[in-house]
Amino acid sequence: MRWLRWFACLVLVGQATLADTPVADIIAPTTVAPNTDFIVDARRSISDRPLRWKYSGGRDVPAAWRFDQGGRGSVLLVVPSGPAGTIHNFKLTAQGTPTGSNELEADAATWSVVVSGAAPVPPAPNPVPPGPTPDPVPPAPTPIVTGKLWAIYCADASAPVLELRRQTDMKQVPAIDSAAPSLDLNYRWTQSNTTDVQMASWIAEAKKSDGIGLPCVFIVTQAGKEVAHLKDPDEATILTEVKRLRGVKP
Repeated sequence: MRWLRWFACLVLVGQATLADTPVADIIAPTTVAPNTDFIVDARRSISDRPLRWKYSGGRDVPAAWRFDQGGRGSVLLVVPSGPAGTIHNFKLTAQGTPTGSNELEADAATWSVVVSGAAPVPPAPNPVPPGPTPDPVPPAPTPIVTGKLWAIYCADASAPVLELRRQTDMKQVPAIDSAAPSLDLNYRWTQSNTTDVQMASWIAEAKKSDGIGLPCVFIVTQAGKEVAHLKDPDEATILTEVKRLRGVKP
């Protein structure tokens, strides 16, 4: 925030120099440009007391504003204009006792300064017409896995009896058996506690806390490389995945 600044009074008007009555006189512009400084001049005022100001309007003025400091009134004010539309209102009061009188007299003057002439708003750019909608990019084809594949169903040997019985039902997979020759696929059912499964690299991944978990199906190549895994799948899901790897439409 910019604060309103003022120059301390440089002119002392004593009682001996007060000819007639006090005079409050303001010289200032009536309109100013936005975001500039302007001067409010009260040097032609006549007073043997501190000049008193009242101000309202500008948002950059501190809430507690005192012009009379050290017994002298401010006669020159430097004011930040602020944004366009702001109206600065000043009231100046001069006081004094004329020569030959014992009565204190006062005079007041008001002045308003309007902030105008806002910078023109640049015109909005012409909207750019949208370009042609690109054709959707077709999904990349699934790489076709060649050579013999093994679909190994690994049941959870630690599962409760009823759950293990459900997993045991996956020993019989007639649909997979029927399609296996054309897909060059071998299907095998096993349990997680068998020796060969315990030695397989993929079983360790399945048992990790963030792994696929059991029961699961691992689809591996003849060389033992895993190409897919499925969590607790049924027969149809296994067959769909093998066909995808082979590039065969379901």
